[in-house]
Amino acid sequence: MLDPDEIAHYEEWKGIKLAGSTDLSITAYNTEMEALALAWDNGAVKAIDEAVGPADAQKRSSLRDLLKAQNPHRKPGMKGART
Repeated sequence: MLDPDEIAHYEEWKGIKLAGSTDLSITAYNTEMEALALAWDNGAVKAIDEAVGPADAQKRSSLRDLLKAQNPHRKPGMKGART
């Protein structure tokens, strides 16, 4: 079942894209949403690496997992959700 917030977000995205000559397919939307989720994950990893440093690999790994779990682009029902 699709998340109502995700559907609303898609409709908003589609309305913005209608103003230009852009691909409005679901595939284009899914690609853009996955890119946002990956960018968020990458930023989280960089922040952890800078904060903890290379000395404590186990702490860095557990913090990465914890922060990635907070990714707003990977909530259940959203395109970027991971099982």
